[in-house]
Amino acid sequence: MLKSEELEEVINDIIRKVTLANCIGKLEFLLHQWYLDNLLSDDSVYETNKNGKIVVIVQSKVKKNVLIEITKSLNFV
Repeated sequence: MLKSEELEEVINDIIRKVTLANCIGKLEFLLHQWYLDNLLSDDSVYETNKNGKIVVIVQSKVKKNVLIEITKSLNFV
């Protein structure tokens, strides 16, 4: 049995690996390697709300009008 500090170290390492795999598009592969395929979904749970809003919270050098044009090109507006 691991001590609390050791377990925390293991958990942090797992979080780092999952986060990295997600960032580089390899999360499905990692979960498959770890026999956690049950966490993968074949169905998309992504739903859109036509009356929803997109909130951009960043300090961006992209001007507001450029963001609006991007959303228009993606049929969000």
